[in-house]
Amino acid sequence: MNAQRQASTLIVVSGLAMLMLSMGLAFLMRMRGDAQQAGDVLKDAQARVMLVAAMSYVCECSRIGWGKETFGWNDVRDHSPGPRTLGPVRSLPNGALTWAANDPWPAPGSIARCPMYVMERPPYAIKPLTAPNPIMIVAAGEPIPDGGYQDSADGTGRIIDKNGVAFANDYGANSIHRIGDFSRPDPVPAIAIAGETLPLPAVRYPAFRDGDPTPRIATREQGWFRVYREDPRDHNGVDDANYEDPYYDTIDINQGTYPNVSVFVVACGSGATLACRDFSEAQVVYPGLFFDQRLFDLARSDERIYWYRVEWTPFLGDNTQDSLWENQSTRAGVTASETYLAPNPPDVTWSYSPVGGHFGSIRWIQRLDREPPRW
Repeated sequence: MNAQRQASTLIVVSGLAMLMLSMGLAFLMRMRGDAQQAGDVLKDAQARVMLVAAMSYVCECSRIGWGKETFGWNDVRDHSPGPRTLGPVRSLPNGALTWAANDPWPAPGSIARCPMYVMERPPYAIKPLTAPNPIMIVAAGEPIPDGGYQDSADGTGRIIDKNGVAFANDYGANSIHRIGDFSRPDPVPAIAIAGETLPLPAVRYPAFRDGDPTPRIATREQGWFRVYREDPRDHNGVDDANYEDPYYDTIDINQGTYPNVSVFVVACGSGATLACRDFSEAQVVYPGLFFDQRLFDLARSDERIYWYRVEWTPFLGDNTQDSLWENQSTRAGVTASETYLAPNPPDVTWSYSPVGGHFGSIRWIQRLDREPPRW
């Protein structure tokens, strides 16, 4: 009888152990599934964020980034294919006057690969200081330090220097706005050592200018975008016999004397392929990064990629976020050319003067439902 009871107890204990094991495995599988879903959401969000980065890149490169200021993907002066420089010659970034077949970026029909990561120290990085050049003001009755001031404590808002000169909160000759110790210029370079005399000596300027482009490990292989500048034949609405027309080429958007070269195909991705379209391209751009086709395909299968078409335009929006207030007063000490973020002081006549951006904007965005032939 005791042997039967012992056997029954062993069976019950074994059954409970198996039940707990099954429940544990079920919870682990559920946690794994949740983690996989969270990873998918993160990849999806990262890929979509790259669209914003790509549009910013398109807008900024219409004007800067080529060594000289330029005037748009289609030049705003005569609509010719750009970007072109200022002056009577109006040359392209490569120094030529016209684009040739197979010219590299930013020529029509070329691409730009942009893997995104955080640099150890970006070019021209500055320290995140809110007050690198503070004005030292001590309370009334306290000794005034060198280069500092003392509060008058009479309710007028004035401050007094060591020579007894009072500075008022106005725009006169002795205005608070005209004082300060400029021994430490603002902004402060990130490579500056505490207590170092500024500006930096000439020998250290290259390090400030170039930064440290080494990618931070945790930010690598997270996201990328790739920009293809469309050839005018990609959007002429004509079935060209000698050209592989994209499936979306149904409307002619080439208007004016010159063709429209301000349309781009943007590929936005999250993953480790670093904006390479295929393994053969990766071998040329990043030799040795992927050992074989299988490794590249594995990285590509774990990515999220979305394709969009965008068109740049030199026109702007409402510009309310960049608005300034322009002084129209003839008050003594205030010139008509001064602008401020808000009207101050209030007893001056001000007018609202919106100031827009200088890189144009995106006219339209088209989400592509499948992979385009060129990107």
